[in-house]
Amino acid sequence: MGASLPPKEANLFKLIVKSYETKQYKKGLKAADAILKKFPDHGETLSMKGLTLNCMDRKSEAYELVRRGLKNDLKSHVCWHVYGLLYRSDREYREAIKCYRNALKIDPDNIEILRDLSLLQAQMRDLTGFVETRQQLLTLKPNHRMNWIGFAVAHHLNSNGSKAIEILEAYEGTLEDDYPPENERCEHGEMLLYKVSLMEECGFLERALEELHKKESKIVDKLAFKEQEVSLLVKLGRLGEGEEIYRALLSMNPDNYRYYEGLQKCLGLYSENGQYSANDIDKLDALYKSLREQYTWSSAVKVRFWYSNLDPYSVCFVFDKNYSSTPPLSGWCVRLQYIKSNDLHHLIFWSVSSPSSLIISQQFGKHFVNWLYKRMSLLSRILNVLYHDCQ
Repeated sequence: MGASLPPKEANLFKLIVKSYETKQYKKGLKAADAILKKFPDHGETLSMKGLTLNCMDRKSEAYELVRRGLKNDLKSHVCWHVYGLLYRSDREYREAIKCYRNALKIDPDNIEILRDLSLLQAQMRDLTGFVETRQQLLTLKPNHRMNWIGFAVAHHLNSNGSKAIEILEAYEGTLEDDYPPENERCEHGEMLLYKVSLMEECGFLERALEELHKKESKIVDKLAFKEQEVSLLVKLGRLGEGEEIYRALLSMNPDNYRYYEGLQKCLGLYSENGQYSANDIDKLDALYKSLREQYTWSSAVKVRFWYSNLDPYSVCFVFDKNYSSTPPLSGWCVRLQYIKSNDLHHLIFWSVSSPSSLIISQQFGKHFVNWLYKRMSLLSRILNVLYHDCQ
């Protein structure tokens, strides 16, 4: 504390801080008043009382007390820190950063102030400053895992992924061979997956795959492991292995649309621009018919899609002619487009807020149009034109 207090009052001041942290504001105010009764100009107590009042929606009093406290003790890092917290609560982040920096001039190694400063630097996109602050935290507490990870994340956000990888590898170099203990396995596994994702982002695909397989036994989240593995395999062009993993993932969760998209990529049936040949459409139809037979309970496989480049509003989806249940359109934003080809006359609708879309063949067009006509009055004219064109 800037101005020392007798032991009894010093303990009361600690009680104010603890009461603030535990949100026992009335208790904190009572302790502050007890100190101020004997030491009415004690700056840090005035500041802490103001911070407590701020949490009780008494902002004008809070600012007045904090400014009084700071005026009485300009060389107290506590007063500057509290002033910064006050500004932060009102989202005055630039002013809060100035206060934190003034506090650090007085106490440059204060972990709590450094941590608060780093959060606001990230918030304000001061990434260079964020990197410097996280490095300072790591220097002060190198035995804390979160400081290593925070320093790596800072470099990652600052577009320096390779440096982030080096930091995480340096952290692993400080660990024992039998690390992690049982109660830290999940956190350590997530860190390893993050490191592999950084390698993938930096283009070190072979190295990332090798690292993933090397650390498999230490990664708890096996689903994330498989998803990361298949992502790397597809990017490396090892589509056969990727297909096997995507089919394994589908057996675990056949309602995940990303797995179907990945499977299409492995089979060479995916188009970024949404253009498909008639042969590709037949292959996709056959693929999803077989998948529907395999996963009869899955709704995603019944409504699997691909994009068409006919115009900006059209999205084409394969739909089984024998599937006649009513699609769940409640609350969806719908656009329609009529498509003609050599042997297909389809009505298309696209859900903007859902990945599920359909092609309805002409065989069921009348039923579908009548059903949708009643529920989508705004589209009635479009539907009427489309339906009569089908005839």
